Amino acid sequence: MKTKDEYEQLSGEKQLEYITELLGIKNGKVGGKVRATAKSTGGEILFVVPYDFQGNPVRLFRDLPDGIPARVSSEKDSILQNDYVQGDLGIHTRFRKEEVQLFNIKKMESFEELKKELFDSLREIWQREGFVFGEKEIAKFDGETKFGEWVSKEVAYKLKDSYENFIREKMEKQEKKLHDLQEGIHRLEARQQEAQEALTYLEKEYQRYIDLGIFSEKKEKPDEKEMYDYATYGQLAKDVWSYLWKEKNLYYEKSTVEQFLNALRTRQLILLWGRPGTGKTSLPRGVAKALGAMCVRVQVQSNWTDNQDLLGFYNIVDKRYISTQFLDALVEARKDSDRLYLILLDEMNLSNVEYYFSEMLNAFTWEENKAYTLHLYSSKLWENAQKEQKDLEAQQKDFSHLVAILADMADYPPEFAIPNNVRFVGTLNADATTKTISPKVIDRSALIELGTISGETKRREEEALPDTVSLDGNLQVPACRFEIQKLPPQEDNPIKPILEEIRELLKEAGLSVSNRLDSYTAQWLGWEDNHVTVDEIVLEKILPILDLEYTGKKKEALKRLKDEILEKHDCRKSLAKLKAMEEQGKDDNRIRYWEN
Repeated sequence: MKTKDEYEQLSGEKQLEYITELLGIKNGKVGGKVRATAKSTGGEILFVVPYDFQGNPVRLFRDLPDGIPARVSSEKDSILQNDYVQGDLGIHTRFRKEEVQLFNIKKMESFEELKKELFDSLREIWQREGFVFGEKEIAKFDGETKFGEWVSKEVAYKLKDSYENFIREKMEKQEKKLHDLQEGIHRLEARQQEAQEALTYLEKEYQRYIDLGIFSEKKEKPDEKEMYDYATYGQLAKDVWSYLWKEKNLYYEKSTVEQFLNALRTRQLILLWGRPGTGKTSLPRGVAKALGAMCVRVQVQSNWTDNQDLLGFYNIVDKRYISTQFLDALVEARKDSDRLYLILLDEMNLSNVEYYFSEMLNAFTWEENKAYTLHLYSSKLWENAQKEQKDLEAQQKDFSHLVAILADMADYPPEFAIPNNVRFVGTLNADATTKTISPKVIDRSALIELGTISGETKRREEEALPDTVSLDGNLQVPACRFEIQKLPPQEDNPIKPILEEIRELLKEAGLSVSNRLDSYTAQWLGWEDNHVTVDEIVLEKILPILDLEYTGKKKEALKRLKDEILEKHDCRKSLAKLKAMEEQGKDDNRIRYWEN
């Protein structure tokens, strides 16, 4: 058995392998006693001392100060020091550092229940190996040696009388199997040669038919939806808007629909916010239906605390990746590259966005022809599985157990590139049950506020609707129609000088505007038929960062923002929003974007 110092020198993966061998774990279940507890931002952390199959603490963990950590949500039943628990042994990756941790913690009602669980696990392992052991055999296990070594001795003892016959029969079976495999290989090689000759003949015939004009080289890709083409972006916006009104009974202002479609043409996180019942979830769903796109709704949970809640984790015991609905949507989008995918994170601010979305926030800095890559787990695990398969093939041994593992890794590779046909949308509720949004998140987002449409506005919008609806939910706008091909040169950006003026004014008020704004503005303007306005950019990117005292020079700077820029460039919606913010903050002389 290793000493405390030897154990602590091991990597997280090696520690997990050692504990697995020591306890004889094959189902990943570990039971033990809570030695200590601690509080953290994501809930409660327990430190668990594992027990062996006789119900005694494993000696290695008697010397360690804490035990194996386990994180539980504060919403679950309270688990206290000296309680008995059981959980799944695995690897937790935090800030790219791996450590052994218990997942899916379950409280045991008593020591006897824990001991029974351990006994049943051991019995299950033995039965899987084809042997039946009772309590007498269990009593022999001292917990000081590795379980695999101990059970080997027991098995050897029980099989000593029939060992030679067993080996002889095994060798005869293997020799026959090898002979059959060799025969099969010869038959397959002969068939492969015949197939190659047939393929060569068919390729020549196919080329001859092309030369005669019988066949065409053009290949039509079958699709369940007919592709919808449109002359101008303005026409598409009008068609989507009328479809929402007439086919879905979703009453949004045309300008709101245009804002959302404009944002889809950029690589930003699109945040829809407002009071409950303003249609935040219905807008992306309805637009996706109109475009023939896919909208995958992911419900954010209040106990999400890190990237694993969103992206999943690699289970080193089962040698497979435990995925999530969010990651599975990315996998599906990668396989369906012609279709636009909207991944909708509903009620995104139920938990702290920067905790569970930290890895994804890095994806919203766009570079031409480059996709952001997510690090899911160590590439060494994939390389080891591939090497093991090649070695077994070379030795003509069975590697069927690796087929499912490698197929799983093909869907969830260690480095996962976010497909270009994916856009991310989040909804935010403006009420007391939600978390605030940090400047880092706002900086990478296009914020679109949704409100209740008035009767007068509804009548005015309805009068402007076209007589017929071009979209019917069965047409598809190709994803490439939303993919930016090239950013315009900075000198061709007509809005940049206006944004520079705004920067200087806000600088006087003590606020700085991120340079990332220039990149997002360039993405909006990267379309020949772009419809984005100064008003829209200010409304989505400038006003959301405002949070300052409304006095002295700061008040004067905002007055100049209204008079010299917003009035001058006809930014009506931004003016209305800024005035509403001033009215809201008059009691405490503070101006802020978010409502109290």
